[in-house]
Amino acid sequence: MVPLGLDTADSGPDLDPALVVPGPYRRLADHQPIFTPPPADDSDWATRAVLGEELWLTDRPIDRLAAINGANTAVLIATILSARKRNKPLTIVGAATSMALTLVSWNLYANYYDQHRVSDL
Repeated sequence: MVPLGLDTADSGPDLDPALVVPGPYRRLADHQPIFTPPPADDSDWATRAVLGEELWLTDRPIDRLAAINGANTAVLIATILSARKRNKPLTIVGAATSMALTLVSWNLYANYYDQHRVSDL
C-alpha cells in the first residue's frame, strides 16, 4: 500500500491510508497526498491564519474565537435550513454573515499566530 505524504524529508510523517482515509476513498488517497510541505515563510496573511488556526486548535483556549466559531456554526445551520425552505433573502443574508464571520475568525487566527508562535519557519 502506498503511504500518504510527500517523499521529501521535510514534509512530515508518512501515514498509511488505512489509518486516515475511510474505505471507499482509499484508492483515491493512494494517488492524492493529503500533506503539503510547510510554507517557505509566514509573511502572508492567509498562511498566518492557517498556522494560527492549527495552533489555536492545539491550545483550545476559550476566547473570542470560540464564540465566533459557535456563532458561525449557528449561522451556517440557519442558512442551510433557509436554503432548504427556498427562502432566498435569508439564505443570502446567512451566507454573507457566515463569510464575514469566517474572515473575522481568520484575522483573529492570524493575530493568535503572531502572538503565540514558538519560532520562525
